[in-house]
Formats: sequence, structure tokens, C-alpha cells
Amino acid sequence: MTSKTQPILLICDMQTKFRDAIHQFDLVEKSICHLCKICQTFSIPILMTTQTQSKLGPCVQSIVSCLPERTESYDKTQFSMLTPEVVTILEREERKEIVIVGIETHICVLQTAMELLKQGYRVVIIADAVSSSLNEERLVALRRMQAVGVVVTSLESWLFETMETSEHAK
Repeated sequence: MTSKTQPILLICDMQTKFRDAIHQFDLVEKSICHLCKICQTFSIPILMTTQTQSKLGPCVQSIVSCLPERTESYDKTQFSMLTPEVVTILEREERKEIVIVGIETHICVLQTAMELLKQGYRVVIIADAVSSSLNEERLVALRRMQAVGVVVTSLESWLFETMETSEHAK
């Protein structure tokens, strides 16, 4: 896998303030930590956003501790993750696939996915690493994104697709 065919992982707004408000937050958190370790193994870049960190707090520590040392976090007030800084990095990296995880599926994740799709990216949502306050909102958003061409898959399925073969070196 060449660097340009490798994806970039975007982690959306996994902040402490949301822990009690998000459906199955702990499971999403665990999936994202696992995914971060996979990305490090495959040298897949990771970008992270927070939503108004001054009001909603930092990213949960368990995820921060799973990230590579130099992982940048970009604070935003807009719902989409595509801040000017994130857009600049995506353009510089020239990757074709963007993997999105985090919260909330029906707001920030959805708006980011739709924008990236319009820009010609292959967008992948890891279904077991996204959530919303209500599971129904999550399910509706996943169906809506899938209907317009976003790939919705599981963490394990994405991992094996990324590896391509059982003979993969890693």
C-alpha cells in the first residue's frame, strides 16, 4: 500500500463532556482506541477535532493516550470537521480515502462525510466507532450516508480490507 492509497483517519469530537450523553460512548471510545493502534501499525495519519473545547472539554484521555505523539487536534465551532487547517492537511497529503469515527453521527460526522464525498474522496464510516445521543439518530445518519455513496463498514471488516491478504507483513 503506497502512502497515497492509504487513508487518513479523522476522529470527531470525542470529548469528555459528551460521555454521559452519547449512546454507547464507552464502546465507541474503545473502538477508536483500537483503531488508533491499527493506524500506527500501518503508518496511517490521524487528525482529530474538538467542538468548542473551551465549553465541552478536551478529548477523552484514553483516546489521547492511544494517539501517536505528534497527532494534532483542531478545535472548531462549525459542525463539519473540515476546518481550514484540516483541509490544508488533506490537500497536502493527497490521500483518496478518508475514514471517519467519533460523534455525533447525525451532525458532525454526517456533514463532514457529505462534504468530503462532494470533493471526490472515498469516505468510510466505521459503524462501530460512531454514535449519537440516540441510537436512532445514528442509524438514520448511517443509512443516509450509505445511500449517497459513503462506505459504512465495521472496524474488523475495514482492517482486513486494509490488510488485503493474510500474508500482510504487519
